[in-house]
Amino acid sequence: MREEIIQSTYVAFSEKGYNASLSEILGGLGLKKSSLYNYFDNKEELFLEMIEIKLKEHYNEQLIHLKSFKNLEIIDKLKNIFMSFINSFQDTQKLKFWKRLLLIQKDSLLERTKDVIKKNEYPYSKKIDEILSEILKIHPKLEKYHRPIFLSYISFIHGVLEGYLLYGDEENFNQYIEDVWSFFAKGLQCYLNEDH
Repeated sequence: MREEIIQSTYVAFSEKGYNASLSEILGGLGLKKSSLYNYFDNKEELFLEMIEIKLKEHYNEQLIHLKSFKNLEIIDKLKNIFMSFINSFQDTQKLKFWKRLLLIQKDSLLERTKDVIKKNEYPYSKKIDEILSEILKIHPKLEKYHRPIFLSYISFIHGVLEGYLLYGDEENFNQYIEDVWSFFAKGLQCYLNEDH
C-alpha cells in the first residue's frame, strides 16, 4: 500500500504540484485521509519521500545509460548522454513532475527538495564533468572555461526539456532534439577549434 500511495502522489503532484490534496491522492486507492498517518507522518513527508524515490530512479537509470557510452568519442558521448536524458522525458507525466519540483510553494519542502535533487544529481553530474575534462585535456587552453562549459551543457539539457514542455509536440519531438543538439554541438566544436 505504501508504494501505491507513493505512485498516486506522483501522479497527483505531476498534475497539481503540492496543491494536490490528500483526498485526491488517497481517494482513488479507497483510503481515507486518516489512513495516511499509518504510513507517513504528514503530507510533507509523503511528498518528500515520493520526490526522493522518483529522483533516485531517474538518476540511477541515467547512470546505467552513461556507462554504456564509455567507448564512444567524446562528442558522441555528450550527444548520447543528452539524447538519453531527453528521451527519458518522452513520458510527459515525468516531464510535468520535474517542472513542478521547483515550483513547490511550501518553503520547507522546497528547500528539502533542492537538497534531494543535488544529492541525487551529484554522481551523474560528476560523470559528465569527467567527460568534459577529457575534452579539456585535448584543449588545455580552455581549462579556465571548464565550469562555464559544464554549466552550459547542463543548462542546455534543462532548457531543451523546458522548451519541449512549452512548445513541443509528439510528432516533431525527435526532429526537435536532433536540431537543437546539432546547433549546440556545432557551437561547441567551433569554440573548441578557436585559438584562445
